[in-house]
Amino acid sequence: MNKLLKSDPTEGLAPARQLRCAQCGRHFTAVSSYYHHMAMHRGETTCPVCAKVLSHKGNLKHHIRTVHGAWPPFEAKCEECGRVFHAPSTFRGHKAVHRGETVCRLCLKVLSHKGHLKKHMAVVHGVRMLRSEGLAHRCHVCGRTFRAASTYRNHLALHRGETTCHICGRVFGEKGSKKIHVRNIHGQGRL
Repeated sequence: MNKLLKSDPTEGLAPARQLRCAQCGRHFTAVSSYYHHMAMHRGETTCPVCAKVLSHKGNLKHHIRTVHGAWPPFEAKCEECGRVFHAPSTFRGHKAVHRGETVCRLCLKVLSHKGHLKKHMAVVHGVRMLRSEGLAHRCHVCGRTFRAASTYRNHLALHRGETTCHICGRVFGEKGSKKIHVRNIHGQGRL
C-alpha cells in the first residue's frame, strides 16, 4: 500500500495552541471562542430579566428579543411633533422626516419614510434613486439621466414644447435659452 495514504496528515505539525479557562478548565483553540466564553464568566451573557446564562452575547440578544420582547422596553418621543415610538429603527426613520430627507424634490410631497420616497420617485416621476450617486433622474420620454432635480425639470420642459420658439420653431435645450433667442433675434420682450 502507498506510504502516503497511511501517514497521519498532522504528523510533523506543531500542536494547536490551546487556551484554558482558569475558572472552569475548559480548553479553546480559537482566541475568539475563549473571549466569548470569558464574557460568560464576567456576567455579560446573563439575562437581566430571567437570569438565564447564555454562552455568547449574541445568544443573549437573541434570547431577550425572542423570549422577552425588547428589553429594556424602548419608548421615545419625538421632540418636534410629539409622536411616541416603541422601536429604535422606526424612531430613526421618523427623524428623517424632520430633516427633510423624505421630501420629493420634484413635486415637494412629504412622505413618511425614505423607502416611500424611493417608491414615489420611481412610480410617479420615473426617477430611480441610487445610494452611491444620490438621485438619478431618468427622463421617461428619452431616457437621459440628470443628477440635479432642477436640470431634470428644465429638460422636461423641452418635451412639453416649452422650449420651442413660437415664431421660427427652433428648439432649445432650456426655457432660458429660448427667452434670450426670442428677445435678441425676434426683438420681442418677455414671452
